[in-house]
Amino acid sequence: MTYAATTLISLLALSGQAVGGRPRQYSSHPKIGKRDGDLISFAQRSTGDSPLTQSVESPVVLQPVRPSSKAGKKKRDSQSPFDLLEEDTLYWAGEDGTIAELWLEMAGKSEAFVDIEYFDDRIESISCPQDGAGKITIDFVDENDLGAASQIWNWVSEDPSNSFVIMIGAGDCGWNTERVLYSVQGLDFNSDTKTVLLQADHISWKQAIHSYDLNIGKAALHENQTALARRGWFEDLFNGVINVNPDLSVPFNIDLSGTKLPFDINGVSISGSCSNCSTSGSFDVEAQFRVRLFEIEEAWVELSTPGINSVAIIDINVQGDFTDTLFEGSLTLFKASPAGISIPNILTIGPTVGVSLSAGVSAIKGNVTITVGGTSTVPPSTARLDFLNEQNTKSEGWTPIFEPTPFKADASVQVTATAALNAAVGLEISALETGFVADLEAKLPYVTAALKALLSTTCTACEKFQTAVEGSINIGISVGVALKQKIAGSLTNLWSLQLYDAKIPVVDFCEAVGPQPETCSA
Repeated sequence: MTYAATTLISLLALSGQAVGGRPRQYSSHPKIGKRDGDLISFAQRSTGDSPLTQSVESPVVLQPVRPSSKAGKKKRDSQSPFDLLEEDTLYWAGEDGTIAELWLEMAGKSEAFVDIEYFDDRIESISCPQDGAGKITIDFVDENDLGAASQIWNWVSEDPSNSFVIMIGAGDCGWNTERVLYSVQGLDFNSDTKTVLLQADHISWKQAIHSYDLNIGKAALHENQTALARRGWFEDLFNGVINVNPDLSVPFNIDLSGTKLPFDINGVSISGSCSNCSTSGSFDVEAQFRVRLFEIEEAWVELSTPGINSVAIIDINVQGDFTDTLFEGSLTLFKASPAGISIPNILTIGPTVGVSLSAGVSAIKGNVTITVGGTSTVPPSTARLDFLNEQNTKSEGWTPIFEPTPFKADASVQVTATAALNAAVGLEISALETGFVADLEAKLPYVTAALKALLSTTCTACEKFQTAVEGSINIGISVGVALKQKIAGSLTNLWSLQLYDAKIPVVDFCEAVGPQPETCSA
């Protein structure tokens, strides 16, 4: 004979507050590891298992956005498009509306920045070295522009310590598909040919930019975005860019129904399957980095969701007899690398998403089929992760709404069972060759159901029945985040937080099973 116990299991992939409104405790932990009672992992068998679902997508390469005005630029002396700038703001964007903003500063007395994109319409042609040192040749359309540029740029010759970085737009050299930078130490000009020759070294963004703010997502479109749009900043990008959601969005739409977990242990045949396991929703990513004189002053990433819906109904079938021998297993159901974003030589964001199924059974007698399941909804929520200061990590929302299905059981079984969907979201961010890694792990909730058959000839089962089943259901919640810094391929632990770890009683029950004799109802 069999029984079916139906309760709740849900999926959540970020930090949150548990049922009952208990506040999150942001206490430090040196490492997020296995807790007592965690389900151990079994390798996927070569036969009988559903194949691992994998998806890898190429990152979306954001394209430079050329300005058609000079809004918000700080100049040194003149009001010319050829100015030596103390600061500049650069934009990149994707066709999906993702925006990245890089604000850079060169305020030292012997440094400056020149942005050719402000006057590329006044240039006939540009020739620039691809590697190392050489000369940049700029042919102007008009002799007056040659004179104005030479007069301003001649500042570099006034002192041996003076130099400026010149940025040349994508495609302007003929061979460059991205913006490129050069350090300029000297110049010559020829009025007859309307040509300027710049003695320059090809340098990387990391070498050139010692102070910058890099913003991705909504942070890149701050309060002056409307003014920038009116001045024509985005006119060459695509229509309606300001009305497009600028977030980097990580989809979380997964259907794992039909996935199986079969293996044998100690002569007992065990199989688990997802009769209905699916998630829907997405995560949006926003990030900001602040560096001054090559020192990182601010580095954070914010993940938010407009809502996550999940349903998980898991069947566990056991054939055989064993007592006090614990079966535990897990199987990776889904592993994906959704398309991140990239600005070559400047920024890379690569998200990963993984989901695994865990199941455990103990004290089984007979041929048993156990079903645990239900649905949950995570409301709109946010979580900010600070790579430099764990005290600034905070979250809002993430309290799931549970909808368990009705409980059913047969009286001839004694069993303890657990089941869970485990979610992990990883995020690797590299800005100007300095990287950070965020790993968020969640087992929310993991469900434990303990059941026992009762038989009483005196109608004392559950105080008034002859045959009944009693038991309890508990929901456990565990969410943690580990942050690391990545430099030259090596990872250094920054800090870890166990955002929530609790076991919550859901229900204690004692229910009649089958027809009861009339003497019990008297």
